[in-house]
Amino acid sequence: MSKVVPKRTAAWTAIVSGALAFGVGSAAAADCQGLAGKNFGDATISAATSVAPPFNVAGKDPPTPVSVNKPFCRVEGVLKPSADSDIKFEVWLPPESAWNGKYQGIGNGGFAGSLIYRSMDRSLEAGYAVSGTDTGHSGGPLDAAWALGHPEKIVDFGWRAIHETAVASKVIIEAYYGKPPVHTYFSGCSDGGREALMEAQRFPRDYDGIIAGAPANFWTKLLTAAAATLMPLVDVIRDHVFAAERIHADDTTVPVLAKGKTRVGRLWTYVRDDRPFAGPDPPAAVFFYSRDRGGEHPEQHLAGYAGLMQADAYAGFTKLYQANRKP
Repeated sequence: MSKVVPKRTAAWTAIVSGALAFGVGSAAAADCQGLAGKNFGDATISAATSVAPPFNVAGKDPPTPVSVNKPFCRVEGVLKPSADSDIKFEVWLPPESAWNGKYQGIGNGGFAGSLIYRSMDRSLEAGYAVSGTDTGHSGGPLDAAWALGHPEKIVDFGWRAIHETAVASKVIIEAYYGKPPVHTYFSGCSDGGREALMEAQRFPRDYDGIIAGAPANFWTKLLTAAAATLMPLVDVIRDHVFAAERIHADDTTVPVLAKGKTRVGRLWTYVRDDRPFAGPDPPAAVFFYSRDRGGEHPEQHLAGYAGLMQADAYAGFTKLYQANRKP
């Protein structure tokens, strides 16, 4: 905590200074298009568009179009608090006559990777100025590949993107209306619930009120418990694969994030597909990870297997092709 507060305080000061230079606090509010290209600390406004209904925006979570039936100023921006940060965010601003004077931040789900437009639309309908963020990467809610080799993006996902979006959004709101919101709220479910608890713990001044729905908190223990729960299913799939008369095997190196550095690991794949041989059983695949990050042949995977295995003669499977192998 001692390392976080001073840095965020400095960022807040920079953003407020940028807002003051833009004219926040004056009686005159900004027009929507006038926000485009402006900088607020680490935040840069890439686009600001006056939107008139009917308006449709495609979402990723869920992957369906969202129909927006209220006019608003759509502010799109990017936050770059670190060299590897690329945090996309949006602030939707209703006309001043329809604004209830409040601001709401919207949380994410899963591993984030997109804005929850449906939730933003509901808040806009209720008269809120509302914001959302992809938390620093683009992808589906079950996609975590972006994290490999990108420790700063993990920080953005973990806490920084939500906080930075809140700070920037409140300054943008003040720049647009000429006055700050009278109350600020955050609402999220699942990962959004985790984000809500994180905000309450790390940055209690970001919001006046917080809704933490079904929080997926204690992330490491949560995912570890999920993996342990799935192990019986993994055992069933593994037994099914190695009961086949023929399997295909492959191995590949994969990046592994360990202690802030990217190292090389190895992934072993065994596939059963009886369809080319008119077999009635369903295809399946099982994967093993080499914990020692080595290229040794995983003989323990094949212990007891008496069928035919197709594999390339390289890397970990080279030993299978040695003439003196026993066997």
